[in-house]
Order: sequence, then structure tokens, then C-alpha cells
Amino acid sequence: MGGIDVANGVVGAVLGMLCAVLFQQPLQDGWFRLRTRSTRAVRGLRQREESSPAWRTFSMGPLHTSALIVEGDGESPMPAEAVHVRVLDAEIELPSDMDGWRAEIEGESERLRAEGRTPLWNGPRYAVESFDVSRTALEEQPVVHLRLRPTDYYTFLAAQQLDRRLADGTTPRSRYLTPDDPLRAPAFLQCSFAVNVAVVTADDLLVVSQRSDRVRMAPGVWNSSVNEGMSRHIDSSGRNAPDVHAVARRGMREELSLEPHEYALELLAFVLDATSATGAPTSSPG
Repeated sequence: MGGIDVANGVVGAVLGMLCAVLFQQPLQDGWFRLRTRSTRAVRGLRQREESSPAWRTFSMGPLHTSALIVEGDGESPMPAEAVHVRVLDAEIELPSDMDGWRAEIEGESERLRAEGRTPLWNGPRYAVESFDVSRTALEEQPVVHLRLRPTDYYTFLAAQQLDRRLADGTTPRSRYLTPDDPLRAPAFLQCSFAVNVAVVTADDLLVVSQRSDRVRMAPGVWNSSVNEGMSRHIDSSGRNAPDVHAVARRGMREELSLEPHEYALELLAFVLDATSATGAPTSSPG
């Protein structure tokens, strides 16, 4: 038995040496080709990453949304005291070559009113002048600073005509928006700050809502549980700036008839809606 074991060992060693000698050059050639292809693939991937936009919308499997998460991970809540809102005095003004677009919307509303039909709603809103995030010294938790300016819904509707031609042949999209840095959009293109609430029930069901077919923007579209625009005359008390959490609670009361003692509210993220590409972060309590 010992001789057979030794013989098998010798034969095995010889076959190994033989295979190594016979296949040494083909193996080296194959390894060289594999290494070359891998290097090219990695280089191509890096080039694609460098050439692709830095901002990507949120997706989950086959579900693609128009939401760009500006701040927040969707899990760690941001306390109310971590959000600082300041309202500036100067009202938003459209560029001179877009100001006529707002006049058209106002004229359409007057025509509907004269015909005895429902005119276009025009509520006082807030535009986002700037959105900045810092971190606390020890825990490195986010601290959000929002600067808002007065505007109205007609200005928002006029500014949403991003692909309408201006006098020089350009469009608001091509003239004012930077795809690689959407937060650099001017304030008149950020004329709608809203709070979206995702309501999850005690039995782990998500409540969704469908927008009315009568609204001007995104009619009939399925939306979050509550979508509430920040209003200047409702959400600002005296000289106090509006509070994001208070806006969410107002939306919960108006849309779902839920009072604060019936739910727990957490601010999970600030999101930019890339559908309209306004560049306005939308806070998303859940």
C-alpha cells in the first residue's frame, strides 16, 4: 500500500510539472489578455462615472422617481431645532423677458372669472433663496439653514415653462439651470417649497393620495400621503418664520383629519423634485 501511495505521489508531481511546463506560455498569454481587458473596463467605467451627472434621482429596483435627496438618509430624523428658517424682505421678481408670462396667467384667470368659471388660484408662497447644511461639532448631525423670499403661485406657474423660447432663442432651462448642480438655480425658479408626508399605519401600510384632475400642476398623479405647500399668510405667525414641522401638522389635519396626538412626526430628508427641475428642496417628514 505504501508503494502505491508513493507511486501515486510521484506521478502526481510529474503531471503537475508537465502541466506547468506545457501550459506556462498559454497561461501567461491568457493572464496578460485578462489583465489588459480588466484595465480597459475599469478605465471605461471611470470615464463614464466622470462624464455622468453627479446628481441622480432616487430609484429602488425598477421603480425610478424624480426625487433628488439633498440631505437626510431616510432613517435618522432631524429635530425641529436643527432646521433654521429665515425670511428675507425682498419679493421674487421674474426676469424682464419672462414677466409677460406671468401677466398671461393673470389674464387667463381674469377671463375665467369674467366667464363665471373658477379662476386660477394664486396664493402667497415662499421661494428658496438658499439651502445650506452644516454639521454639529460632536455628533456631526445635520443642521439645515433655509433662506426664503416672498413669492406667489402665478410666479411659480410662469417659471415652470422651462422649455418655452425666450426672445434670444434660449429657454429658461438652458439659460438658468445647471444639470450637474441643480441647487444653484436662481430663486425665481425655486418658487414652491412644500412638505410631503409619508404616512405609515400601525399595520405597516403606506397611505398614498391621488391629485385632483382640476389642479394646474401634475393633475391626476399619485402622490405622497400629504403634500402641503408652505403658505405666507397661514404658516407665518407675526414676524416669526414658518416652521417645517408645523406645516406638516397642518397638512395632516387638513388632508387626513389627523391631530398631533394621533401620530409621531419625523423629518427624514430634504428632497428636490427633478420633474420640474426648479431646484427647490422639498422637506419630507414621515
